[in-house]
Amino acid sequence: MLITRTYHPHAPRNRQVAALFLTDRNLAVRATGVRYPGGEADIIAEDTDGTVVAACVVGGWRRTTASSAPVTRGRLKLLATAAKRFTAHRSRAVIRLDALTVTPADTGDAGACPRHHPGDDHGRHRREEIVETPGGQRFVVTWFKGVGRARN
Repeated sequence: MLITRTYHPHAPRNRQVAALFLTDRNLAVRATGVRYPGGEADIIAEDTDGTVVAACVVGGWRRTTASSAPVTRGRLKLLATAAKRFTAHRSRAVIRLDALTVTPADTGDAGACPRHHPGDDHGRHRREEIVETPGGQRFVVTWFKGVGRARN
């Protein structure tokens, strides 16, 4: 059976913007574009308390039509597997699964001012901020923190 993947031309750019966003929030980005058999993550980072964060980055997400993190159970399973394999050498690593969406700030979907949403549906933490790249481009990054957890 032939498996094909859809090409997303802005995926590398979105991953870079999301990594910049996480770095600005004191997370150390350990790897990007991590792929293992049965698992993949766009970004693997480490929080200041030692928590390993596996994140998927979604581009072109419409804020006006969605209220929760744009990730499926299958995607969460891929994230968890990638994070577990990445941290296989560390016993009892705490793994948090996050989702980030990246939208250019000049589109109609991106808001002019970022909003903070404590307690989104299901108690998820959602935060929107505008990120400016070194090249001067502006993006709205929405961070769905803690959409899932995994144990190594």
